Amino acid sequence: MSLRLPENGALPWFEITVGEPHKVGDAINAYIVYKVHIKTNSTAFKTNDFTVQRRYRDFLWLYNQLTAHNPGVIVPPVSEKHALGRFQDEFVESRRIALERCLRKMTAHPMLYGDPDLKLFLESDSLVAEVFIKEKRQDSSKGFMTKFGETLSSATTFTKVHETDEWFESRRTQLDVLDSQLKSLLKAIEAIIKQRKDLGLASSEFGESIVSLAGTELNKPLANSLLVLGNLKIRIKDLHDKQAHMDVLTLEHTVDEYIRTIGSIKIAFMARAKFNQNMVQAQNDLSKKKANFDKMNQPSRKTKPEKIQQLQQEITEAEQRVDASKREFEEISSLIRQEFDRFDREKVEDFKHSVEAFLASMVKHQREIVGLWENYFKALNGANEEQPRKSQDQPQPCGEVTAGSSAQDAPLGETLPVRSSDILSSNAWSG
Repeated sequence: MSLRLPENGALPWFEITVGEPHKVGDAINAYIVYKVHIKTNSTAFKTNDFTVQRRYRDFLWLYNQLTAHNPGVIVPPVSEKHALGRFQDEFVESRRIALERCLRKMTAHPMLYGDPDLKLFLESDSLVAEVFIKEKRQDSSKGFMTKFGETLSSATTFTKVHETDEWFESRRTQLDVLDSQLKSLLKAIEAIIKQRKDLGLASSEFGESIVSLAGTELNKPLANSLLVLGNLKIRIKDLHDKQAHMDVLTLEHTVDEYIRTIGSIKIAFMARAKFNQNMVQAQNDLSKKKANFDKMNQPSRKTKPEKIQQLQQEITEAEQRVDASKREFEEISSLIRQEFDRFDREKVEDFKHSVEAFLASMVKHQREIVGLWENYFKALNGANEEQPRKSQDQPQPCGEVTAGSSAQDAPLGETLPVRSSDILSSNAWSG
């Protein structure tokens, strides 16, 4: 296949969503199916607005195909395969987002958007049958890259090769360092998410205990204040959970995606190493043929002219193979350089947007928490100032008020100091 980049020009646009995950199959062979909705202005498709259904292994097939047939290209990776917990709502949603991001990057890639396997994946209503026919035809003509992506999709280390290009050697080192740093960052993010969830759970348990205490408190103003405090702590638990969810959607997804992208880069580097091996093998083969020709061409051997002519033809063909392998090696090296530059640019943009979204979410939720507490203290202080005056101006209350009563339910003269609705419904700090 040609490794040349497409001619400059406007690429077709794609708008892709992966949604509506639902479980199908029996208890033994169950799996999740996603609806993939595509809008595009590409004339390569039958229509510009269509929907197909795909399962995870279809996405994995696409990744393997693109990797195998586009050596040197950094193919956007799919999420990793999991045997346990794959039907849990949180995992399904996380995978859905990762698959959607993967498809969007594939269709935006100048070397991949026109790949026939990508078109087949996006458009076919009988993907499994068409893939079976396609692979059956290719069985007799598999190249060295066949199943390359499948066997190396989780690559974590480079094949040991003798690298003579300083640029590639420095990038190998850079990737190893970045891989280690991202994995450490991912572990720290996962710890923060767990801490947020634990803090939310502790806040909820504390709030429920306060609510229970309010139900047994005989002093009704105090009972109401405790009730509002307990509900406030339960509300804060929801905010901690929302922030933990946003941590996943922003930082965790981005870091995890780039850890997997480094795996794709390593596959591209290993493809280049294979091209280098082909070039070295072709050069060695040429050297052997030249040595054999020199040996057979000595006068003492009295080799027939027909044999000499045959050897010369073999040398010519070997030289052509050397030239072709050298050209392919130079092309894939140039392509990887361009792909690496693209990777660096996208990495900066993706992490910039991810961090901005993370900070905006954290500020929003912290403001909501601060707003809840400020409203609580304002209402509490206002009630404390109001209570002495009410006690002097109004007769003593009679009857009972439960912890869940409102101000309207209180007996004549009874004023509940803090109302839950005044605090928990406030949106003053939610912007």
